[in-house]
Amino acid sequence: MKNLTKKILFFSLAVILTSALCIFFYYFNNKYTKKSVQAFNGLLVLSESDLEEPLYLIDDWAFYPDILLTPEDFAGGNPEHYMIYTSIGEYTQFINYSQPESPHGRGTYLLYLYLPDQPAAYTLDLPEIFSAYRLYLNDSLILQMGEPNPENYQSCTQNRSVTFEASGQVRLLIAVSDYSHFYSGIIYPPAIGTPHSLTAVQTIRYGLSVAVITLGIIIALLSLYLGIRMKNSNALFFFLLCISMCGFSSYNVLHTLFALPIFPYYALELISGYLMAFFTVLLHGRICRIHRLVQRLFCGIIGFFCILALFYGLCASQLTISTIQIFSKLVFLFKAAVAGYLLVTAWLFFDRRSKSGQPLFYASIIYAVFFIWDRIFPNYEPIYGGWYSEWGSFILVITIGYILWRDVVSTYSYGLVFAEEHHQITRQLSMQTAYMKKLSSQISENRKAVHDFRQHLHTITSLAQQLSTNEQQEPLLNKLLTYLETLSSRQFSQHSLVHHPFCKNIAVDSLLQYYYAAAIENGFKVNFQLTLPDSLALSDVELCTVLGNLLENALYACHRDTADNRSIILSSRETKSQLFICVENTYDGKFREKENRYLSLKSTEDRFGIGLESIRETIERYGGGVSICPMDHSFRVGIIIPHHSK
Repeated sequence: MKNLTKKILFFSLAVILTSALCIFFYYFNNKYTKKSVQAFNGLLVLSESDLEEPLYLIDDWAFYPDILLTPEDFAGGNPEHYMIYTSIGEYTQFINYSQPESPHGRGTYLLYLYLPDQPAAYTLDLPEIFSAYRLYLNDSLILQMGEPNPENYQSCTQNRSVTFEASGQVRLLIAVSDYSHFYSGIIYPPAIGTPHSLTAVQTIRYGLSVAVITLGIIIALLSLYLGIRMKNSNALFFFLLCISMCGFSSYNVLHTLFALPIFPYYALELISGYLMAFFTVLLHGRICRIHRLVQRLFCGIIGFFCILALFYGLCASQLTISTIQIFSKLVFLFKAAVAGYLLVTAWLFFDRRSKSGQPLFYASIIYAVFFIWDRIFPNYEPIYGGWYSEWGSFILVITIGYILWRDVVSTYSYGLVFAEEHHQITRQLSMQTAYMKKLSSQISENRKAVHDFRQHLHTITSLAQQLSTNEQQEPLLNKLLTYLETLSSRQFSQHSLVHHPFCKNIAVDSLLQYYYAAAIENGFKVNFQLTLPDSLALSDVELCTVLGNLLENALYACHRDTADNRSIILSSRETKSQLFICVENTYDGKFREKENRYLSLKSTEDRFGIGLESIRETIERYGGGVSICPMDHSFRVGIIIPHHSK
């Protein structure tokens, strides 16, 4: 109950903080809420102070539907043609009275600007206008994208800026045609201001987009490398997710650098957003370990929607208003279902108290909250950065990347430990093989000595018998004594190659015999006192790995020490619940430490000792502990190994 209350508290806090961020963006990073003068009935009077910052032209444009006007049409005043006043973003399709179901057509936007009397340079920033247009300032054609003439229509759109010098009244006329996209006309508010003010905004916006794309590409390539190198399918899926995110976030850079037709680029841009949702849900389910059937079902639904979105984009020129409205409702249901799925699965995963559950749970909350505020604030056009859906997706992708990276690092760490354990097992096998060879050699020598000794007994017996029967005893006695002296001086058995057993565990005893012999051969003093209970939590392989690393480090440290009386001491002490093992050796007093961990002296790089890390990982896996105590002339490592829990 207490845990549930805590989760609800954190859930509420995450919702409140994310909502506060969305509201902040809406009021302080939104073209529609930026405080500025606006046109009234197609007229906008501007002062020098109004143009110190970019001014977004939103309200009361005069719009002439179903006609492409030119400056000649205004030579005698406003033309006698049907006109309405509209705000940018109020309509996303052209009004076509002859074909009510068609979202396509043509129209002309008109706005009169009254600039300061002193001539000055101004910049007009035009975001994507769908899908072909001519821009006139007063009587001059200063920009054309594509071909808006219906007879020779050719779509082409790009983020463009034009700089002009003017004063007083300026007529801004934009004649637009669209027959190829599901949006038509001016969808995003144009801006006017001094060249300096608009360049600053464009640079920041463009720089943010480049930074996100660059980061996405770097992470994608790293994920691809790790996925192939470590055969990690999650890393490969994350590579595809990053590529989709780059495609989804590249519109600002892409449409600033290139003038592109609608087909097929906007369809690819559209599908990249839904592919990002697909791979997000796929990885989310794999991380949260959702039932495979549920994963496949939901991924199948999203995959079908991705295909539907691709056909929607490719067939944009054939769409009707009813089709666009139906698809818009499906998109709303799709996003709501994705947000709900992510939130529920993250909650269940977090409920299992997984380490990955907490960040993924909060990221899913943020994603869902951004989606909700995207519905609450439809008139959100960011000045810097992306829309709410982009922010939510970006945070979720970064969180998934963090979790996968942590898993990859953990897997790599376990791989190092496994490699070290494999090395220890191989070394232990070689030790046991060498031990058995020495034992076999000593047995053979002993058999030979026993065989030879029988022959010597025969000789001694024969000499003794001759001595007892021969009157000249002195020469025979001298011969017998000489023979006995020669026999006693011979080494029937050399120094024993095998020390007495150190413990009852054959594998551990073989390991200790190996290091004991190695230390003795180098002239080190050795004292091994080890008692092993039968109820240790560690297996024989793990115990040999731990002791092998400890003794190998001790042997290496003694080799580096130039002082006399170099020694290695192994001791143990047992309690009812655990075993304490201590290895103490002399050393030269030099060691390297970083972040409370000891660096390897076998490398000049700042690399942690694999042996000590392997010991620590193995012991802590069973709830034990490792204590490292470097002193002036001796280095002591103590380990606590718990018994099996009963």
